[in-house]
Amino acid sequence: MRIGFSCMYLIAIGSEMMVDDKAWMMSLIPSMTVEDISASLYPRVYRIDGLALDESGSFTSVPVQVRASIEYMSADAAYLIENALVAFIWVGQEVSSEWLRAVFGVNSCAHLDTEKASSQRMSYGSSRARVLA
Repeated sequence: MRIGFSCMYLIAIGSEMMVDDKAWMMSLIPSMTVEDISASLYPRVYRIDGLALDESGSFTSVPVQVRASIEYMSADAAYLIENALVAFIWVGQEVSSEWLRAVFGVNSCAHLDTEKASSQRMSYGSSRARVLA
């Protein structure tokens, strides 16, 4: 699964999708599970900005799943959006600078490089982010 991140950007699929991509998707569907087909049509969205680590470096809670609608997403939060093929980290413009610094090593959403193929693994305890595209 590819993982990328976005900062308040929308990605249009449909008519902008290349013919090869459409053919690949049509050939992929027969081999997918019902759960994966469902996820590809209705992506799963998890709020991730409230996750915390315990002393052993394990997450203290499971990310909360929210409905896949902009109405349920907040500008002061970050979300993992995945559809069984691609995953994105959606970062709201008003997310806390402490969270951005702990996870990505930047002070504001404007400093995120959305074209970056990968991010560095942060060495301090509050971050376990490793984003690969």
